[in-house]
Amino acid sequence: MYVVYYHNVVEGSVSEVDRRSSRLARDRFALQMSFLKEQFRVISLDEYWDRLQSDRTDPRCVSITFDDAYAGVGEVAAPLLA
Repeated sequence: MYVVYYHNVVEGSVSEVDRRSSRLARDRFALQMSFLKEQFRVISLDEYWDRLQSDRTDPRCVSITFDDAYAGVGEVAAPLLA
């Protein structure tokens, strides 16, 4: 099982985003979400924790998290996650 965490997702292409920051461009985030959806079973953190505690880990599961509540998380990332 994996946990993939993000900091912020912003509008614009990758070339327009400061690559040294912790921001990720929307198009790059969308590409990563497509990959995760195709290759893994996306689960909630609650399910991740339950599986971990009951020794039911599965290398095909991934949980996606954000470490801050930047506007881009709600405005840019959330619609792609829905």
